[in-house]
Amino acid sequence: MSLSAETKEKLKRARELRGVSPELLARQKENIRIQKAILEGALEPISVPDLAQNTGISSEIVFWHVNALRKYDKMVDVKKSGDYWLYKKK
Repeated sequence: MSLSAETKEKLKRARELRGVSPELLARQKENIRIQKAILEGALEPISVPDLAQNTGISSEIVFWHVNALRKYDKMVDVKKSGDYWLYKKK
């Protein structure tokens, strides 16, 4: 879904009026970037350490986001392989 330039400008003005901090917006953008990278990397079953290595994101952050994506039904547990569960994009 793509927003029109007019809608983007209205949203920008609304954020300025409400006082949404640039730091919060930057954190949200970073979380979205991380989640996209995780979902793109999990097209096939993969463990958290492998996903962290492939994306260049620390395993702690990957683990946190994988659990959030599972909670919101965007990823599923596939099976346990050795010491680690394998996860896949739903």
